[in-house]
Amino acid sequence: MINTSITEFIYIFRSQQVKSNLHRGLVQLAIGSVIFLLAMGLLESVFYFTIPVRLKTAEFFLLLFFTAIAFICFRWFFHYNSLFNNSSNEFLAQKFEKREPKIGDRLLNALQLEKSMGSLDEGKDLAEYAVSKLNTELKEISRESLYDPLSQSLKKTLQITLISAGIILLLLINSLPQAFLRLSQPSKDFPVPLPFVLNSMTGNMEVLGGDTLTVSVAGFGELPDSIHIHWKDKDKSGTAAVAQKNEIYHHTFTGVKRDTRYWAEYKSPTWFSAWESITTNPDTIFVTDRPIVQELQFTILPPTYTGEDEFQHPGNITDISIPEGSRVRLTGKSSKTLDSAWLFLDEIPNVLYVQENKLSGTFHIKSKTNAAIYVQDENGVRNLHPPNYRFSIIPDSPPDLIVQNPNRKFELDESDIIGFDIQTSDDYGFSNAWIEYRIKAPDYLAQDTTLYTRNIAEIQRDVKSQQLYHEWNISEFSLAPEDELHIQVIIADNNTLSGPSLTYSPILIGRFPSLEDLFKRMEEEEAEVEEYGEEIQMNLEDVRDLVKELELELLKSENVSWEQEQKAAEALEKMDEVFDQIEQIQETMQKIQEQAEQNNLVSEDLVEKFSQFQELLDEIMTPEMLAAMEKLQEAMEEMDPQKMLDALEDFEFDLAAFEEQLDRFIEMFELALAEQKMDEVVKRLEKLAEEQEAIMEELSKDEDLATLASRERRQEESFKSLEQAMKDAAKAMEALSPDASQQLSDLAESELTESTASDLNEARTEMQNNNSSGASQSGGEASSGLNEMLEIAQEIQSEFQEDTVDELLRKFLALIRNLLYISQEQENLVKETEGLRSRSPKLIETAVKQDKILRENQQFMIQLTELSRETFHISPQIAGAIGRTKTAMDRTISRLEQKQTSSAKKEMKKILKGLNEIAKLLLESANQMQMSGSGSGMAEFMERMEEMSKQQQGINQGTMNLPQLGMMAQQQMMEQLQKQQEELKKQLEELLGENPGQESGGAGKAKDEMEEVIEDFRRKQVDRRTQERQQRILSRMLDSQKSLTQKDYSEKRKSSDGEEFIYSGPTGLPTDMGEREMLLINAMESALQEGHSREYQNMMKQYFRSLQRGDELINE
Repeated sequence: MINTSITEFIYIFRSQQVKSNLHRGLVQLAIGSVIFLLAMGLLESVFYFTIPVRLKTAEFFLLLFFTAIAFICFRWFFHYNSLFNNSSNEFLAQKFEKREPKIGDRLLNALQLEKSMGSLDEGKDLAEYAVSKLNTELKEISRESLYDPLSQSLKKTLQITLISAGIILLLLINSLPQAFLRLSQPSKDFPVPLPFVLNSMTGNMEVLGGDTLTVSVAGFGELPDSIHIHWKDKDKSGTAAVAQKNEIYHHTFTGVKRDTRYWAEYKSPTWFSAWESITTNPDTIFVTDRPIVQELQFTILPPTYTGEDEFQHPGNITDISIPEGSRVRLTGKSSKTLDSAWLFLDEIPNVLYVQENKLSGTFHIKSKTNAAIYVQDENGVRNLHPPNYRFSIIPDSPPDLIVQNPNRKFELDESDIIGFDIQTSDDYGFSNAWIEYRIKAPDYLAQDTTLYTRNIAEIQRDVKSQQLYHEWNISEFSLAPEDELHIQVIIADNNTLSGPSLTYSPILIGRFPSLEDLFKRMEEEEAEVEEYGEEIQMNLEDVRDLVKELELELLKSENVSWEQEQKAAEALEKMDEVFDQIEQIQETMQKIQEQAEQNNLVSEDLVEKFSQFQELLDEIMTPEMLAAMEKLQEAMEEMDPQKMLDALEDFEFDLAAFEEQLDRFIEMFELALAEQKMDEVVKRLEKLAEEQEAIMEELSKDEDLATLASRERRQEESFKSLEQAMKDAAKAMEALSPDASQQLSDLAESELTESTASDLNEARTEMQNNNSSGASQSGGEASSGLNEMLEIAQEIQSEFQEDTVDELLRKFLALIRNLLYISQEQENLVKETEGLRSRSPKLIETAVKQDKILRENQQFMIQLTELSRETFHISPQIAGAIGRTKTAMDRTISRLEQKQTSSAKKEMKKILKGLNEIAKLLLESANQMQMSGSGSGMAEFMERMEEMSKQQQGINQGTMNLPQLGMMAQQQMMEQLQKQQEELKKQLEELLGENPGQESGGAGKAKDEMEEVIEDFRRKQVDRRTQERQQRILSRMLDSQKSLTQKDYSEKRKSSDGEEFIYSGPTGLPTDMGEREMLLINAMESALQEGHSREYQNMMKQYFRSLQRGDELINE
């Protein structure tokens, strides 16, 4: 039947397809097997797999091979029988149709018709026909054509695989067959061929603990340059590279303390190698223990005099420092029972005491020493590496000594006190401190070569570091000018072993300067001030030029250029230089003032002027000037031309005021220098007269004439320089007081001066000739001459002071007269405007008159400014009153122009009030100036000051005794001294309140320092600085007495308690002329009864008479 034929065809097609798939699978399996076996053979030939690897490889290959065979067989079976829908008839029909396009889809249709033919009723014939026709076509297809042969690619792959395998086998005929042999016998061990072999030559060893051992490993074959030695003990392991030497590798184990296993190893340097490493069998080093010193400890026992306690030094620190002269106690243990022990000090053995495993001993170390400790156990085994120590000696160094004060070269002053600030320290303490000194006179006097000593009691022996203050009163030596003290401070420590070590300070030279030296130094520093002043003026001129030039440039430009900015910066830099120079002047002025006060060179009034100079310099650098400079700096940063111009305008204004104040300082400083020259002459004459009297007194006691002759010679030299000093002083005073200047010049060239110089020369000659009587006569005449010259010089000094005051009073009177004239004009103008109305035609005329008074007031201000350059008595209150008066005048003129008559009248009254206030202040300043020029009325002041000086001296002594008291006693004493100092300060404040002219002098400064001393007592912090303050307080109080005595040359005025006189000015006087005149007379008599000097009384009379004359201008 046809349907049978279609099914049979499908069956035949299936069998051919399954057969071709089976053949293809077997070929693929063969290719894979050949590749796998070849790869494994190559790897085996290179790496020599171990048995486990070869076994695993064989197992893996067989597993894959049989799995693949099973897969191929099962696949053939499933497809051949068409199980599980594999290679079904429909699938094969479709596959065949794709192979034979001419059949198309008829085979699948015929197969489906064949399956359903039995159920067809209609069209069955047609179906049978289609099947029969297709069957006829299929019969023409041969069975062989249904088989799919191997593809060309698969054949080619098989050929390549087989050819490659053959080539590789031929190339590796020496190694590959052996590799396949090893792979075919995976459980058999095949030795790996090695390039060389390592054998341990040392093997197992026995050594003593801590010994050093060298192991050797021999090599055979192509040996590498180095191998590794590995070792391992109980606690650690390690590896070391060892180099080859003559085919043997050596390694040294040092200090072996535990059993140690070791072996040699060389690892393959490449990954492609048949072997991983070449090793030796492990060997063992067996260790027998040595005794080990343990728990060492050193106890240091310092010498008794050091006061140091014994201290421990741990044994694990090998450097041991011990104080000189110390003993050392050693204790320790061993790891084994000991037979003996030694301490080697620089290879000299010292036997130690041993008991079981303990050791001990005591020894002295006198110098730097190396020490080693050896022990030996009961078996005679010694420790291999004994503990080593280095002992170094801490020497008992000499004390450190720094004399902070005085300097190496210093000056002695009239206080005859040398204060020593000594800083010293020592390792363990002190035994003594003292001063060694020599007194060295000038070369022309006989020399005393004796070395004297003075003990320093303030040293505290048990305090290792201390700051000492030692005060030495040298008044007992009666040193003269040019004498020197050569001083050396010596400190001794408390070393009782080798004796105290001494430390010497550098030689300190204290020189008693002559008056010439002191004044010369002052003049040198004053010359520096003048030089600074000149430099400042030059800088200010440069600044002024820069400002003007910059203003002109800014007016012509729209923007600020870089050059203009640089000019502004240069101006500011120069002002900074000016400020620095002013600070330098202040520092120099401070030195001048301190020298003058310390050595009592000039009058207290002149010292006070030096202080006022510094205040004046402070006032020069005004906040307004600093603000103007800051404003200029800000404008310069903003680069705004208009702001720069505004800032420059303010700066220029303040610069003018700055220059004016500087000019005032320079002019007044020059006046002070003239006064100083006169003080110098008087002071030097005083010293010459005192020294001459001392020489004559010693001559009467039959002292050594040679020594006196030398001193007389010094008198001659001093007198010669005095003559030149008088000429210099006369020249300096010429502009201020021609009369006093001429008198001083006459004195310098007078017969008295010549005869005094001759008498001094004759007295020296007679002394050199041992003619005591002749020397006494000439020396006495010289003494009389010096005293007479001193009296004349003091009179000239007094006249110079009076002339100076008179000249200033004359200028004060001239100012007051001008002020009274202005006041009278203002009073008249007030009367004229009493009935003035706002519409009055006289308003313009009144404003013109007020403007005239304003200009006169401005001229008065110029005169007052010029006077202020000659005296400090132009107070700031006067300037303030003038400023308010000028403001009132400006407002009056403005109100009159605005026809505000009532406001103008009020401002006019303010003008009168201001003018009267200025007159009153000028009178007070004139009085204060005249009072400061005399010492009258100061007797009670000096008596009370002398009494308070004694009280201060007692407080100072109590403070110096504080260190000698116990702690509680010190606290009580400080409280007591604090109360005494507070009470004394209160007394001084009351005295200064009664004498306001002394507030700014030395007594005022003493009051300020008292407050600091009280604060020290309050804080319980009394030290050297406190004592210095107290000494300065006493010195200032004593100086105040001296200066007041020297200044008391002018006529003393009688002090009387009068009623307070209040002057209210012209507007305060009655309108009735008779009553007005009587009131003025009574006021003048009341003022005159206050006891002012004659000049001041004359000035007051003129002032009150001017009030009586009204609008008349007063002439002197």
